Amino acid sequence: MPIIARVVNALSWGIALAFVIRLALAWNSLPDQVAAHFTRAGDPDLFISRAALAIQASGAVLVAPVLATFMRFDRFGHAFLFGTTVILTIAFWMVVDFNVNGRPISSAPAILGAGSVAAVAAFLILGRAASASTPSTRSE
Repeated sequence: MPIIARVVNALSWGIALAFVIRLALAWNSLPDQVAAHFTRAGDPDLFISRAALAIQASGAVLVAPVLATFMRFDRFGHAFLFGTTVILTIAFWMVVDFNVNGRPISSAPAILGAGSVAAVAAFLILGRAASASTPSTRSE
């Protein structure tokens, strides 16, 4: 695995594990039934048990780092998996914050997350294009 892919994968693991720790620390503050889905206005419209939220959210944020660790992907694949981890972690973090602190759901963090994902993807893809167009320095 190229070094940049390892770095991106390590970041994905760090982000995902930070969420799992956040969820564990918030566990006793979560109500038995938590808001899990929201309207465009930010109002909850679906409630599930906190155990179901923990299973779904943890599974969702951990699947991309697991795939990136145990399967082969090109740089675009690693960028996509990193993006998936970032966006899902932001979304579920906001769900936990809403249920613990009453903090409203906002699209701004997701937009910032998407921007960071785009930057990483561009770096990975453009870095590949630049390395492919660099002439060989092999001596003949």
